[in-house]
Amino acid sequence: MHLLSSLALLLAATASAKRVVPINIEKAPGSDLPERRLRRRAHFEESLENNRTGYFAYVDIGTPPQTIKMHVDTGSTDVWVLSKTVDLCNNVTLQDEFGRCYDTFDASKSSTFKPVVRDGFIIQYLDGTGAAGDYFNDSINLGGANLQSMQMGIAYNSTNQWAMMGVGFSENVNAETPFPGLIDQLLLQGMIGVKAYSLWLNDMESATGTILFGGLDTEKFTGTLKSLPLIPDKTTNTTREFVVNLTSVAVANKDRTITASNPAAVPVLLDSGTTLTYLPGSITSKIFAELKAVDDTRTKSGSGDVYVDCNLRNDASLELRYQFGGQNGPLISVPAVDLIFDLPGKGDIDFPILPFPTSRACSLGIQRDDKNFILGDTFLRSAYVVYDLTHNQVALAQSIQNATNSNVIEIEAASQGIPAANGTGTTKKDNAAPLGMPASAAAGAAMAAFVSLLVGGALLVL
Repeated sequence: MHLLSSLALLLAATASAKRVVPINIEKAPGSDLPERRLRRRAHFEESLENNRTGYFAYVDIGTPPQTIKMHVDTGSTDVWVLSKTVDLCNNVTLQDEFGRCYDTFDASKSSTFKPVVRDGFIIQYLDGTGAAGDYFNDSINLGGANLQSMQMGIAYNSTNQWAMMGVGFSENVNAETPFPGLIDQLLLQGMIGVKAYSLWLNDMESATGTILFGGLDTEKFTGTLKSLPLIPDKTTNTTREFVVNLTSVAVANKDRTITASNPAAVPVLLDSGTTLTYLPGSITSKIFAELKAVDDTRTKSGSGDVYVDCNLRNDASLELRYQFGGQNGPLISVPAVDLIFDLPGKGDIDFPILPFPTSRACSLGIQRDDKNFILGDTFLRSAYVVYDLTHNQVALAQSIQNATNSNVIEIEAASQGIPAANGTGTTKKDNAAPLGMPASAAAGAAMAAFVSLLVGGALLVL
């Protein structure tokens, strides 16, 4: 019922937008996941299903259509499914380690299934999971957009428990011979006018979010969308991933703000297929110190979690502030409630071995990684992001979580990129603006005060 009503609202909102494909994305039950549930990936409107460890869309593949739940991943490009005969789905031991199987695809039941490259599909992700099988062509329907002869992978061997819907650059497909990915196919088959889409994950407790291929929704963010150029790959000098410059990170709590950033900008990947946020130790060490966190991820015998006091998420003033592209770039604030979550199946637990100051231990959604710098779902839930593959840029604005209205506009093919659109939604902070001061002015004043502190050296710099 909830999904149907959400989709109806979105379809009504996109009626005036000629070439926008809306898809709902939603959460999967957390009980379906193995203990090591916090995973990171390598690289028409759809509803996204949010299980705190990934966002999922329901897609129809083949003739007659078979409905497949697919993990939406901005950090990769291949669209692939689990075969009905895949080893993981037929092996209880493998499922105990990697999690139970989600939907599988029966190629023998699709009259439009055509093999393309036998044994040509091989993919591996940063968490060590992967899949192997064939490439094939078949129809795929998402959000009412019916694509014909789309090249996809079908896995016969997999340590990944669900099908994947990569929405990255076509240059990143894993085939020896490149082929158009999903975004390119939507453009080539006339479903969208430009290779761009927007992503709204909503908050951690929400069941659904949305992805809009070819459009954006001004009711889902506040302030102005600000664009950032994507950073090209150093080896090939081509733009292949959604990597942007993160220029500062600050921990704000009541009247105290601590900068925890490097002197130089950090190139970070915006990746919906990654659960957590991964930053260099020079940054995370200062964040952990401020939050009195215990990092138990650095040894083989460690639990793999960073622990903080659960009570921190009750502090409405505690947030992390991410600044991109310098002082005039986007500033995204992530509240503590979206960064701290219960340990699954454990509840409040005492750690007698660890030097942890409280028995109410929760997991922090930020970890140290000195090689791969990734802003995953624990950041993206607070950001409204527009990905522009035509002009090699992204745009960011502060997300409005639990927004109930919708105002979808098409990203025009003739435009020079993402429009500098202003959000039309409101937040609690907007509504709490001082008497006689417009909400937008209050937000601008807060931004100016924060920037002036940063420039004036009044902050405590660690």
